[in-house]
Amino acid sequence: MQMIRRRGTLPRRHRQQAVAFLPDSLSGLRLWLRADAGVFQDSAGITPAVSTGDVVGLWRDGSGHGNDASQASTAGKPRLDLSVQNGRPALFFQTSRWMDTPLTDALSDMTVFVVFRDDGSAASFERLLDKSFSAGFWLGRDHLTSNSWGGGVEDTGGGFGLYTAFADGTSHLMTSIRQGTTHLLTADNAAAVSSTVSATATDATPLRVGNAVGASAYLGGWIMEILLYSRALSVGERASVTLWLNARWGLF
Repeated sequence: MQMIRRRGTLPRRHRQQAVAFLPDSLSGLRLWLRADAGVFQDSAGITPAVSTGDVVGLWRDGSGHGNDASQASTAGKPRLDLSVQNGRPALFFQTSRWMDTPLTDALSDMTVFVVFRDDGSAASFERLLDKSFSAGFWLGRDHLTSNSWGGGVEDTGGGFGLYTAFADGTSHLMTSIRQGTTHLLTADNAAAVSSTVSATATDATPLRVGNAVGASAYLGGWIMEILLYSRALSVGERASVTLWLNARWGLF
């Protein structure tokens, strides 16, 4: 007798495989920028950016919270580069090019993932993300040590940030977590380094991409993807995001 399977059903193992992980399946996602989706030449989001060299005036936020990154000035717009990493595109930032978001959240615990590559052209401060310095958080380069990248949370003294090694000219995943007074920083899939920071919520300064707020610390390189959660993800949750990003970008 022929076995008849009801339409729409699959064996259990296949049902599990069919449910793919996505970053927005985790609660607290406030910003999701990915260079392979939602990029437009104009800040109004009318003309898509589709070719290498196209400027990008709007980078749609995929979190559902409308925190789109934008830049109205043509001279200040990053450009689209196709097939930069693992066959996927990236946005190239350099001197005088950055984007602003309306993300003004007062962040306490948080988790941030950034996939990026520096071109090695700058040897001073560079910012991937910046939400003010002494009352917010930032991620970028430490100009005092070669290939040293990291970030700070409400820096008012001491070491002014937590750093680890990221080689120039190679694409990486930086993960930054604040949980209470602990700041954790991970390079790719290496063990995390940690420091003690303030637990005070950040101020309402809007988050900037590719430069510092109120200063000149332009990124010289590419950003592929950014994820920001308004809570400290668990070890297992961070592992899920890391695996998903690595599958997309082929980092390690």
